[in-house]
Amino acid sequence: RADDVLPYFISAEDYPEGTNRFRGRGGIMHVENPRYETELHDRFFDAAKAMGLKHNDDFNAWDRPQAGYGEFQVTQKQG
Repeated sequence: RADDVLPYFISAEDYPEGTNRFRGRGGIMHVENPRYETELHDRFFDAAKAMGLKHNDDFNAWDRPQAGYGEFQVTQKQG
């Protein structure tokens, strides 16, 4: 079950946006939003919003529906 392994992911993660029930700080795995954006990225997001899709700012928040659009965090450090 996800709840059984979640503590291991939290302890391994270093998420600069802060901690919460699903996020950790100080671990060996640095996780952040992608550092690049293109005009096409913005157009896709604008189109998704115009279609009425919900924005999801964190696909790791397992306590809410995951449908919608948003950026996936990636394992990188100053990448």
